[in-house]
Amino acid sequence: MLARLKPLAPIAAFAGGIGLLLYYALFIAHTSGTGGWRPLGSPLDEMESLSHLLSSVALALAVLGLAARLDGGDAVLSRIGAVFAGLALTACAIMLVLSLADTGMPRLITFMADRGLLLGALLVGIAVLRTRVLPRAVGVALLAYAPGTELLKLALGALEGMTGLPLFPAQLVAAALVWLYIALRLRRERVSLAAPAA
Repeated sequence: MLARLKPLAPIAAFAGGIGLLLYYALFIAHTSGTGGWRPLGSPLDEMESLSHLLSSVALALAVLGLAARLDGGDAVLSRIGAVFAGLALTACAIMLVLSLADTGMPRLITFMADRGLLLGALLVGIAVLRTRVLPRAVGVALLAYAPGTELLKLALGALEGMTGLPLFPAQLVAAALVWLYIALRLRRERVSLAAPAA
């Protein structure tokens, strides 16, 4: 089952990166002129939530695809990472159903979606570095994404509190750039593998 996700990894990483940029742009548009206050229930609010949810789905699929590409090199780490990414994907599906039903979102579900994705990316990133099946830069990028995004979120939140500038969602741009880089590296690897030897 997981092997079928191998070709999806670069596409999902690209879609997830673009989705994060879209989510950031919608967040900025949603809060501009309101002093950081976000009117809930507006069309922008719904588009923002949907873009975040769909980018999370794409990134969970990217992590699953990367785990599948490791071909059992570091089976324990990649499988545990795939389990966390699968939990994130399941949580995202539940969130999508709940948002369509227009019901409240349980915190446990959003926690599973966010943390499952981060833990899955972290473990798969370590597995990439240990197996060397994929370019090391992919593993480093995954490690930069997982704890790096959280650390950047904390730092930007503290700076926002001190300066009053709306910096908090800027970590999404960094995360998007990491995933777009991963997509590019995977695409480049695929092209170099397909090129005939001279």
